[in-house]
Amino acid sequence: MQGYGNGEMSGVIPRAMAQVGLYKKQLEEKGWEYHMEVSFVEIYNESIRDLLRTGSGEDVKHDIKHGPQGTSITDVTMRKVDPN
Repeated sequence: MQGYGNGEMSGVIPRAMAQVGLYKKQLEEKGWEYHMEVSFVEIYNESIRDLLRTGSGEDVKHDIKHGPQGTSITDVTMRKVDPN
């Protein structure tokens, strides 16, 4: 998923962020304004892990919620990011 290096050796995550950065830059030139946040989770054996969480070692229960605004996961760490 993460890969290594640049170009063909980079993984899905760096390539996706680069693509988002290109779209962001194009739309900002047209006057759009963006503030982006990301989460990084792993779903394995029907268990959700927050890969950005730091601090206490206790397990936090995460739930997948479906609603009118889309699908989300509860109690995950969000980090501000600039894909450029």
